[in-house]
Amino acid sequence: MNKVTRVNLLFLSLGSIIGSGWLYGAFYTAKAAGNSGILSWILGGIMCGIIALSYAEVILNKNFNSLSDASELSFGKSGKILVSLITWIWTALIPPIEVQATVQYASNYFSWIKTNDSTFTLTPQGYALSFFLMILLFFINIFAINTVGKFNKVITVFKVFIPIFVACIFIFVIFHNPTNAIKNLSTDMFSSGISGMLSAISACGIAFSFIGFQTAIFLANETDNPQKNVPFAVFGSILIACFVYVLIQISFNLSLPNEYIANGWANIKFAGDAGPIAGLLAIFGFASISILLYADAIVSPFGTGLSYKISASRVLGNIAENRFLPFFISAKNRYGSPYIANIINLIIGLVFISLVSGWQNMIAILCALIILTMAYVPIYVIFARSSHNFSSNFKVKNYNLISFLSFYFSNIMLLWCGTLALKYTIIIFYVFFIGNLIIDLAKKSFKFNFIYHIFLPTHLSSIGVFAYFKSQNESIYFDLISQFIFSLLLICIAKYFALKDTKHSDIKVANTTH
Repeated sequence: MNKVTRVNLLFLSLGSIIGSGWLYGAFYTAKAAGNSGILSWILGGIMCGIIALSYAEVILNKNFNSLSDASELSFGKSGKILVSLITWIWTALIPPIEVQATVQYASNYFSWIKTNDSTFTLTPQGYALSFFLMILLFFINIFAINTVGKFNKVITVFKVFIPIFVACIFIFVIFHNPTNAIKNLSTDMFSSGISGMLSAISACGIAFSFIGFQTAIFLANETDNPQKNVPFAVFGSILIACFVYVLIQISFNLSLPNEYIANGWANIKFAGDAGPIAGLLAIFGFASISILLYADAIVSPFGTGLSYKISASRVLGNIAENRFLPFFISAKNRYGSPYIANIINLIIGLVFISLVSGWQNMIAILCALIILTMAYVPIYVIFARSSHNFSSNFKVKNYNLISFLSFYFSNIMLLWCGTLALKYTIIIFYVFFIGNLIIDLAKKSFKFNFIYHIFLPTHLSSIGVFAYFKSQNESIYFDLISQFIFSLLLICIAKYFALKDTKHSDIKVANTTH
């Protein structure tokens, strides 16, 4: 089976990060945070970069074949099933969401895609186009991972080039009207305070964009030298994407005509702001270039959907290989693609598109599901290190500090997703959790695990309680301090049980020896 090359792994990860986010991210971040939105992107990149350190240490641990193996060490077999199912759900939902984004952008040119309703609703022809694109993703994916990688490389180069090209146009406008740029720069650096700058990381698609680095993690076992290729792809993609997004935000904020922010950044309004980047280009007299922009608006989400289509099939295939689902689901064709898993994900995607028109309402919920699984990764690191179950050339220094920061940042971003997103995330979590519990009791295989049965439900439920208090009394200091104390407490508890389990294991080994 062909292995994923180092460059293809980088482009697959970068293709997941630079999706539809840049087309609206700058606009909504400017509304939420003003000029401090530039710092939001930098901080978001740094936070996800630190979290990625924990991911890299776990996935490059030679004692683990995948993240699910690490979750079993920390949470037990039932915990492994729970985390695998949640991960599969969010990876399976991203391709149809990105396909809907592609179709929604295309509707600006092709009116037959949507109805005339005020809310975005697909026509029968629109549904047909969406189904066609999902099926196209399916067939591209089953050809072979490197074939997909080569196809995705072309898309990703296009996706990176267009934002930089647009930013250069905005910079050209800035140099021809420096007075406007100076006015914008002096207009409310922190328009919504520190709170607006930080909450924009979750609320405006910044976190959602950067967590695309996980594509390289999911494909770690399909590259020829994961110890070198995975860190190269993960941190390389985050760094490149951070540069692109910051450049877009700076050029957008400084080139925007000052009269459009006369009532403050939160009230930005101009002709064509439904497609803000294209609308701004038209205002500057570059309307013809907006055609290229709309082409990218179609290609970017489609490319991101392609990257996650690969990830979703691998996640479902791994669940089946571990016998949590029928083993035949993991069957691979001669190209190395788990084709049955792809068929299942295709059906889920088609059903999802049939039930939901427009992708905006699902983004916050999806983001919360992703961040929840991210919060578990530093726990894996603590258990692996404490149990001496660690073998890797990639070793993070001060892992206790990095694990705490990763957990802390994940909890903060989860809190900032909002009460509605957390409500649905809690429902999904408990459906899987209770389902697992019922199956374990029915099979008489129940085995109490404090981290799984107490720690995990307490963690998510507590975040929900914090979100409720946050909705009643908005305070960034409450967010930062409460999550700092909460995260530190839970990390200490996890460390205690990790060391306790190791001690018990050592005693059993000693007794067996004697």
